[in-house]
Amino acid sequence: MKVFPSRTFNWKQRIGAFFGVLIIFIPLLILSVWLGWDNILKQLSFPDSIIFSWGVVFLLFIPILITPIIIMIFPPIFRGKQMDLKYALPLFKMVILGCVITTVISIMYIIYYTNQLESKGYVSCKGIPIGYMPGMGKQYVTDLSLCGQ
Repeated sequence: MKVFPSRTFNWKQRIGAFFGVLIIFIPLLILSVWLGWDNILKQLSFPDSIIFSWGVVFLLFIPILITPIIIMIFPPIFRGKQMDLKYALPLFKMVILGCVITTVISIMYIIYYTNQLESKGYVSCKGIPIGYMPGMGKQYVTDLSLCGQ
């Protein structure tokens, strides 16, 4: 494997990276976990009308996907040099593994939850719930008169 010289960062870039982590990544981690748990707890309470979105499970796993990226940002912030490839490659593999695990768990949750809905007598509404893109959300209700609410 060919070794390339490590990229150096000036103070302006280092400060920008620090505030990027502080203002963008950390709030994103907190918000994703909070929204993910909130939505899953709502879904598991089985109200009369539920809008099920498969993307909710991904929100819970965003920290697993973003934390290695944040770790890769630390060397440029504190040392002013790019992280060595021998340390960055395992972190990148963790991101890839996190994507695979997230996908598998999401598929398992979709299958489990839709089976639970069907066993509890929920029926799916026709059309797309308001505010959702096609394929992102589906409304399930206990009575068809609740569709669209």
